[in-house]
Amino acid sequence: MGDRHIFPGTTVDNLLTGRCTSCDFAGKMSQSPARNTDWSSMAARMQAVFRLPSYIEKMPLPEQTTAAASSPNSSWCLQELGEGDLPWRQFGEMAARIHASLDPIATAYQIANEGRTWLGVDRVSVLAGEARRPRLVAMSGVDRVDRRADLVRTMESLVECVAGNGDVLRYEGETLSLPPEIEDRLHQFLEHSPARFLEIVPLTSATQLATVNQPPSAFLLIEHFSQLANLTPLCERLQLLVRQAASAIANARQHARVPWSGWFDRLAFVDRHWLLTRTGMIVAAVAAILLALTIIPADFTMEVRGELQPKARREIFAPVDGVIAKVCVEHGQDIAAGAVLLQLTQSQLDLETARVNGELRTVRKQLAAIRAIRFGSDRSRENSVERAHQLTADEEELKESIKSLEKQQQILDMQRSELTVCSPLTGKVLTWNVEPLLSARPVARGQHLMTVADPAGPWELDLRVPDDRMGFILAARQDHRQPLGVSFVVATDPGQAYGAKIDRIAQAAESNADQKPTVTLTATIDSQTGLVPRPGAEVIAHIDCGRRSVGYVWFHDLFDAVRSWLWF
Repeated sequence: MGDRHIFPGTTVDNLLTGRCTSCDFAGKMSQSPARNTDWSSMAARMQAVFRLPSYIEKMPLPEQTTAAASSPNSSWCLQELGEGDLPWRQFGEMAARIHASLDPIATAYQIANEGRTWLGVDRVSVLAGEARRPRLVAMSGVDRVDRRADLVRTMESLVECVAGNGDVLRYEGETLSLPPEIEDRLHQFLEHSPARFLEIVPLTSATQLATVNQPPSAFLLIEHFSQLANLTPLCERLQLLVRQAASAIANARQHARVPWSGWFDRLAFVDRHWLLTRTGMIVAAVAAILLALTIIPADFTMEVRGELQPKARREIFAPVDGVIAKVCVEHGQDIAAGAVLLQLTQSQLDLETARVNGELRTVRKQLAAIRAIRFGSDRSRENSVERAHQLTADEEELKESIKSLEKQQQILDMQRSELTVCSPLTGKVLTWNVEPLLSARPVARGQHLMTVADPAGPWELDLRVPDDRMGFILAARQDHRQPLGVSFVVATDPGQAYGAKIDRIAQAAESNADQKPTVTLTATIDSQTGLVPRPGAEVIAHIDCGRRSVGYVWFHDLFDAVRSWLWF
């Protein structure tokens, strides 16, 4: 770094101590009509301001500005400078805003925007980076930097070249004394920038100055789009801005390297903005709840109702139309397979049986008479041959009539046997109050009469599932490719749960008593240990449909309603 100058040059040490050779700061100050102060003594006094005592530099920022103003070594200088054109109140406000944040990006944007207002130029840019590779971080008047823009690329290339020499670059319209490499990059930048005045200043903190051969980590690039008649106010303000900006950048970068610094900032934000934080906490809590409802898995079960029934049971139906003449069993009676349950009568069948039996007796008598005549007649008579032939024909006709009547009698006997209803299995009669219910009652063919079951055998569940819930069960059955598990309790004993497996699903839906379509499922009970079955007992069953998110398990009805509303 040293004392090397670039057209017209100014070193970092000169900038911080007040020796600005490029703009002949001392000479112009001596010619100023506002005050005629020896610049050497003024520089010494400004040194007291810019090089703060160690106890002030250890203070939190932006309290350093207030402490510097109250320092005994700098009060006279501030008072002296305050008599001129420098608005020190605006400087304090500007410094406070620059040091307000410890976020490097936010600090860079504050330096760019506040520096533009403080210096009175058209644009201020902040570039930062390690290993002499500065990159544009913030630009005044711009919310977001487009790194692919030609202006940004040429700006970074120019500052990188200047950073390699470690000097301050000032451009006021001529490039006669610049090195060729810097001159070429400056011309490339000016092709995309309308700047008539340009200055690149490194932001070097006191810590970096004390470190040997440590390059600056940030730079200010100042642009003005017209010629400046008097550079003295700009130089004065720039010296103040550089000191504050370098300190703010160094503090922000050091804070960013502290582990968990972002969480400490959020805790401080909570302390300062409780109302806003409370709203944020509520939003975060709601988001956390929604996330938990989405990712936490839970068992997805479908609750249905049904009945507990013996697996070996039969429904008894009327085989023919008729009247129940006799009920041979009672409710709960033990019966054997083939035992008579009911006896029916059918008047039309009785009448037809009587007719066929009467005709059959008549024909048989006629046949016996013809045979007696045929074998007892006088064969010597002239017409005996013809008479014998006639009797033989009549006999054959009567035989055919007898065969037909006998077949009719067999059919009637078969129909009469159907009037006797027998039990198809060994078990008990489950129908309540069966004799008063069915005695002397006319019934139609196919009408339900009673139920017979074997309670000693295995039991099963008859579950009735609403048709709009069958989709979940069918999808789970297809995914598992094995019988779905069922957990159920008997309504009379809800404290004990039992297990079962679905083995049959009806292929068609049927309307229940409420005229709503339902599908019947049959589940075989795993074990009847501890189960006291009662035919027709109501059960509450949960069918295992796999695992879904807890939000879907709780609100799947709402999801389905919303989907139906959106799609249809």
